This record gives sequence, structure tokens and C-alpha cells, in this order.
Amino acid sequence: MQVLLRQLRQLPDGQLEYQDTELAADELLIGSAPQCQIQWVGEGIAPRHASLHYSASAAILKCRRGCRINVNGRPSTGGA
Repeated sequence: MQVLLRQLRQLPDGQLEYQDTELAADELLIGSAPQCQIQWVGEGIAPRHASLHYSASAAILKCRRGCRINVNGRPSTGGA
């Protein structure tokens, strides 16, 4: 599946700047490790925190065992 990742950042003058990256993947890794396609760093973010899997009809977010993530403002946990 083709995926577009858009990174947004606010410039000092308040304007938004974005950088797009296109990926072809059935799974995106999310975490603090450099090899993750979506890299988040900070307290409480595991090296391989979660993964996003794509199927023909849905996208499924799976947390690694012992990790937590909020989806649409609601806590979600799971063991992948």
C-alpha cells in the first residue's frame, strides 16, 4: 500500500511548513528506534512502541506488550 507521511512544524513566524515522504509498505513501525518509519522520541516511548498494519479494508494499530497509546483521545493497549 502507498502511504504518505507528512511532517509538520511551526516556523518562528507562526507559519506551518511540511515535508512529505512517500512509502510503499504493508506495515509501519512506530517508536523511538531510528529504523522506525514513524519515529517519536520522548519519555515513555519504547524503541518499537507500536505498528500500523494495512489490509484491504482497514488500518489496524497494535501496541507492543506493555506499551500504551491513545487513539482519538482514548487509551488503547494491546500485545503484538
